[in-house]
Amino acid sequence: MNKIIIYFLIVLLLITTVKAIQVDYSIKIENSTSSEIIPQSKECDLECMFSLPQSTLENITTYSIPEYDTDSIKEIKFLSTDLQSTTNSEDKIYVLIEKTSVKILSVAPSLLYPGNNNLVIQIENDGSEELLDLYATISGEGVKTKDSNKLESLSQKQSNFLNVLLEVSARDQADVIIKIFSASNLIKQEIKTISIKTEEKKPIDEKKVINVTDASQKITKAREDLRKYEEEMFNKRADGYDVKNIEGDIEYTKSLIQKVQLEYVRYSQEDFDLNYNLITSNIEDIRLKLNVAQPAKTLGDRIKDNIIVISTAIGLIISALTAWGLAKTHVNVESIKKLKKKK
Repeated sequence: MNKIIIYFLIVLLLITTVKAIQVDYSIKIENSTSSEIIPQSKECDLECMFSLPQSTLENITTYSIPEYDTDSIKEIKFLSTDLQSTTNSEDKIYVLIEKTSVKILSVAPSLLYPGNNNLVIQIENDGSEELLDLYATISGEGVKTKDSNKLESLSQKQSNFLNVLLEVSARDQADVIIKIFSASNLIKQEIKTISIKTEEKKPIDEKKVINVTDASQKITKAREDLRKYEEEMFNKRADGYDVKNIEGDIEYTKSLIQKVQLEYVRYSQEDFDLNYNLITSNIEDIRLKLNVAQPAKTLGDRIKDNIIVISTAIGLIISALTAWGLAKTHVNVESIKKLKKKK
């Protein structure tokens, strides 16, 4: 049964419509005496495999890829050799598109429960252009998407999180297709096996059920605010400000956001509010600390401060000694006066 489900998912993966683009490359075919270059122009979606072109040459010894369109193709190679040359006439040409490439870095949690679950997908823009209006869907036998959040944009090499609210009725485990969309175009899909706990979660009083959409939006805003202050911290550090104590606060708040993001669907509204208030309080503290951050002291500043401290201490000592000397002189004068009176 599991094999049938996996086969069904693979077929569904292959037939899903993806926005295709044109890719251009050339295949050089050689024998011991001559060679020819055959230009190729193909339609490709995310990643494709093509057969070798027909040639009039006989006794072919080598196939190679001398040139290709680097603006649209991220990677091109022969499947059997993992290189841009082969001697196998039955080999396939593998093409990976660069334009809208996104990596799935992680999917969490690894264990789901029957009922509603929040799945967090960390993605990275590995392409050559900014991605807009990103969202994810997840589907499989006994698993369906109820809701998902959107990312307005994701710059090159930047990573971020997508939240998907799932309704799970499967037991033990399920094979699912994770699909990532940008501006309603499918740009990434991947099959993953997830484990499912046999017992259901402890039910929550309906009055305390969390508003998932609102919670997701609040987490997204908190993460964006923290990123903004982290960038401000980097800029201040580059300008010579002392921000060491702020770095630790930012890392701690990041971990809080990550924890809540992974688990908030299982929270009651009260639990979420407590965690969210802690996060926003930390972010406000970070903002205030950045506002009052001072330039880091140089070695010269520290030496100057030490000289001032030492000078102040010496001044206090001299003043104390002077006062002691005056007091002693006063005592001696009084003693002499008393002796004269006795005489």
